[in-house]
Amino acid sequence: MSARRYHSPDPIAPHAHPCDWKGCPAEGVHRAPKNRGVLGSNSAEDYFWFCETHIREFNQRWDYFAGMSPEDIESFQREAIVGHRPTWPPEFVGRANPQETDLETAINRFYAGLNGRTVKYQAPSQPSRRLTSTQTAALAVMELPQDASSEDIKKRYKTLVKQLHPDVNKGDKKLEDRFKRVVEAYHQLHDLL
Repeated sequence: MSARRYHSPDPIAPHAHPCDWKGCPAEGVHRAPKNRGVLGSNSAEDYFWFCETHIREFNQRWDYFAGMSPEDIESFQREAIVGHRPTWPPEFVGRANPQETDLETAINRFYAGLNGRTVKYQAPSQPSRRLTSTQTAALAVMELPQDASSEDIKKRYKTLVKQLHPDVNKGDKKLEDRFKRVVEAYHQLHDLL
């Protein structure tokens, strides 16, 4: 036998109100919304008041989506994913104003609002990349400067492979050795890509 659960009295329940179920003489102490538009209302007139037996029956029959078009139901379900809160595209997440496109301006605006202080935010400078001696040597093999971008490295690799490939050079041993060094150098630079 299951234990009965105790529910505290509903703060907006009318005193000594009969059950709104037709023909039921029991006291109506459980509220049920007259429509989905009144959910969250604190007015007793926006609800039906049922006894325990009839509130169960009402809950089994009640359809929140009754009267909604399929498009409205789908929209509701999409909004329910984020708890019906406003959302912004990922590029605006964490910004003070979702229409703000410049991160530094948004940060300065945020700091200006703190105790009336004006603080100028400066983005940290990009640290220069540190190359290992192996990576430096690999760049030299590919005849690239040390500050070459990943795009420069990829482009140079493709060019050299096309020029030095053994199928193109008909078995030239010097070019074949250079081809092997370029491929090895490219693998050494993989972390920079």
